[in-house]
Amino acid sequence: MALVSKKGGIPLKIKDIDLLYRSYMSFLENGGLFIPTRKPFKMGQEIFIMLELMNELDKIPVVGKVVWITPESSLENTPQGIGIHFNSLEEGGSTVIKDKIEGHILDVDTDDPTYTM
Repeated sequence: MALVSKKGGIPLKIKDIDLLYRSYMSFLENGGLFIPTRKPFKMGQEIFIMLELMNELDKIPVVGKVVWITPESSLENTPQGIGIHFNSLEEGGSTVIKDKIEGHILDVDTDDPTYTM
């Protein structure tokens, strides 16, 4: 599978805790994120994103595989997009992003639905 260009990656800016909570896919072993997009992707496609988390200064490079696709005509009123599963350590991934995201949403007390489950 072709990796989306590492030159710049897909930019993803998560501005607040609510959006991070709704986007994070905690049910995946390595963690993952939902990315709203209208671009076509295929299941299993490997992609590269440049993640900006709230007020952090540095962008975080993240590589993962598409494991979720929400089509344009979703019945649940969720945005069209894809969910990526962060690569495992064996695949060149890192636990840093998972730990960082879970640290941010640790104290979120809500039963609000997420963009995936």
